[in-house]
Amino acid sequence: MARAYQPAMEDVRSGRSPFVPLDALHREKLILVLLDMGIEPDDFGMAELDELNLACHRLGPWPDVFRG
Repeated sequence: MARAYQPAMEDVRSGRSPFVPLDALHREKLILVLLDMGIEPDDFGMAELDELNLACHRLGPWPDVFRG
């Protein structure tokens, strides 16, 4: 997935793809990662995929991040 991030961002920056929220790009890549791992995304409910996709929002900050 890490290798897919910059190409996806470049598609948006160049105008080849329309602007979408970053979470939408992450969702697209999540589906591809699941498929690459032999996991069928359709085996999950939409709520489960949403929860997995947005897991990064629930992570704590790095210890060296200043309080905002």
